[in-house]
Amino acid sequence: VTGYVLATRRQQGHLPALGLQAESALPLPFVLLTGVAAAMTIDVIVAAGGGFQVAAMLTGIGVTDDWLEWLLAAIFVIFLQPLAENLVFQAVLLPRLRASFGGGTGILLTAAVYTVYYLLVYGAVLSGGAVLWYGVLMPLLTGLFLAGVRVYTGSTRAAILAQVGMGITMLLAALVLTG
Repeated sequence: VTGYVLATRRQQGHLPALGLQAESALPLPFVLLTGVAAAMTIDVIVAAGGGFQVAAMLTGIGVTDDWLEWLLAAIFVIFLQPLAENLVFQAVLLPRLRASFGGGTGILLTAAVYTVYYLLVYGAVLSGGAVLWYGVLMPLLTGLFLAGVRVYTGSTRAAILAQVGMGITMLLAALVLTG
């Protein structure tokens, strides 16, 4: 996905529109910490209704003492996922939907598509109330937050870094919960 987005935008001369080189309205270390705070806040909101559990993508990690599982999970959650998701949702989809439907509606539609994506991908490993809390509410709040970061800062790079902070928080929570 990342390669496709970068290749198609480069060929069309629209690479700067992705917002990867854009200066952030906030210092990037602050954006990273904002991602950590958002992850904690979203976890508290979701845990209040659905009980706290390891994120769906980390289900099964920590069942064994295999350090390779943790390493692969860390690479995915902290590096690959933020890059790929933000290139698709914050760099391409969000600006297009905002231009077509207006600012607020574009943000809501982007968060809705982000939620459907998560529901389709991780809904299969969830059951009962976890589907509502972790398959719908958590991705919706995350999608709204990341779209807000992209719009406020004007930088996809900032949104990627915010999701890196969220990924670090999620991985540390999984380590704590699984021992």
